[in-house]
Amino acid sequence: MITADTRHNVELWKDFFNSEPIQIVLRIINMVLERLDPEFVKALRALNTSLRGKKDGKRFLMDNPCYLINLALHCNQDGSSHTDSKSLHSGWDPMVAFGRYVGCKMKWRAFETEFMVYATDFTFGRGAGLMHQALGWGGSGRMVFVPFVDRRLFGYQSMPRPRQFQPFYWKDQWGLKSAIPPKPLRLN
Repeated sequence: MITADTRHNVELWKDFFNSEPIQIVLRIINMVLERLDPEFVKALRALNTSLRGKKDGKRFLMDNPCYLINLALHCNQDGSSHTDSKSLHSGWDPMVAFGRYVGCKMKWRAFETEFMVYATDFTFGRGAGLMHQALGWGGSGRMVFVPFVDRRLFGYQSMPRPRQFQPFYWKDQWGLKSAIPPKPLRLN
């Protein structure tokens, strides 16, 4: 998925996945996912194998080494509060920010918390089920990679979706927040 703010820069995509730094970042995401959620990775590998066998599957996999085969790329955006409508509710969405920026806050409305995100920080979340927002950054530029798996691909391939996480809907957020009330954060 190429977001609206990056569509005008087609040159960026020509050799995007062949760039060594991009390959390194995406492989690090794989390593973290393998340790964080091996069952999810097993389902993603099966999906990748299934897609490679399809005639149109190569467009998802061309040179992308990441298990999460879709990629949203945001350049110089302050985001509005949102959930990731195309992402899988029962999966992980890593976010990696790059650039010469300062002061970006990642706000998670459901948990009434926010934290600072610095260049090259990895943040893992459940973007489909949790309202989130990046805001307040300044400086000369910020680019965010968000690898994800489209929630429709498992159904498209007639494969079961990963179920180790149940979808995280509002009642679950309320229950978690009630059980463990958030503490006010101090941002220095």
